[in-house]
Amino acid sequence: MAVDPKHRQKIRLNHSATHILHSVLRRELGQHVRQAGSLVTPERLRFDFNHNGAIADEQLALIETSVNQHIREDAGVSIQEVSYDEAIRHGALAFFGDKYGDRVRVVQIGDFSTELCGGTHVRASGEIGIFKLQSEGGVAAGVRRVEAFTGQGALDLIHNYEQRLKEIGNLVRGNADDAVDKVKKLLERQRELEREIEKLRGQFEKDQIPELLAKQSSVNGTKFLISEVDGVDAKQLRDIADQLKEKIGSGVVVLASVGEANVNLVASVSK
Repeated sequence: MAVDPKHRQKIRLNHSATHILHSVLRRELGQHVRQAGSLVTPERLRFDFNHNGAIADEQLALIETSVNQHIREDAGVSIQEVSYDEAIRHGALAFFGDKYGDRVRVVQIGDFSTELCGGTHVRASGEIGIFKLQSEGGVAAGVRRVEAFTGQGALDLIHNYEQRLKEIGNLVRGNADDAVDKVKKLLERQRELEREIEKLRGQFEKDQIPELLAKQSSVNGTKFLISEVDGVDAKQLRDIADQLKEKIGSGVVVLASVGEANVNLVASVSK
């Protein structure tokens, strides 16, 4: 059996990055943070930890920056076997109910991360290259999950984000630099148009009332108004029915409108 060195190196990057991430999370969020699970693959890393409440975007950005700062420090990674008691006495972290023997393997990165770990690691933090957060969210009560990429995977993720931003810029007839401002303006314009449409709908409903009232009839002293109304949706049809009911007082109002794929029907009876 042969070990693929490229495959193994990618795992090293992501595994060592989880150690750095863990130390940064504990520093930024509090010492209550403890690893609650993790997944390390050649493509990405996933890290679960104890913490209550979502992490603000600003704090996530700070965490990502801090991890990358430690990477750029190119801090050395030392691995040694010592007794369990000695490892704990020197501040090594042990995790989520793992069982350890009398002798344990301690992985230390610089002066900021010391954990009990049996996995493969880089020789210095600088080998990781770059760390990029992709997502953060809750997976259980009091447990948060971070997913991230390192090395070439992180660069690919950033390139993907850049391409999407460029596409958005093209769609709004701009570029990556002004895409956000243009999208904001488009959304504001959309809200303005929606308000104008709502105003026109109200006027349209108001204009319909006299014509519809002219169609009312009376049977044995009870007023009936039955009619089809064109060009309105279900909400508008209900609004028109309510206005007609107020106008005719006691009686029955039945309105229908035909849409492209359905028929809306409203029946209203007043005392």
